[in-house]
Amino acid sequence: MCTRIADHPDGILDLADGHMRAAQAKWSRLTPDDFSDIRNTQDLITRVEERYSLSHAVAARDVQLWDANVRGENETGRHPLATPGILI
Repeated sequence: MCTRIADHPDGILDLADGHMRAAQAKWSRLTPDDFSDIRNTQDLITRVEERYSLSHAVAARDVQLWDANVRGENETGRHPLATPGILI
């Protein structure tokens, strides 16, 4: 059986980081079964797209913005408090 790279878990809903709770708060229409089936970012995008009747592009943008927010990054991919040349 061939497994696509997109099928591999990517940590989007890591329990240790509290991302699962943040996702449940953000997307209350997603069921516990939905969350148990989500293994990666693409799965989350697909579920948000389905449950909220969004286009794929809108759902993807929503998930990307949410992910950046919970990871403490802004749209440039840097932490919002980061100063160029200084590691935090």
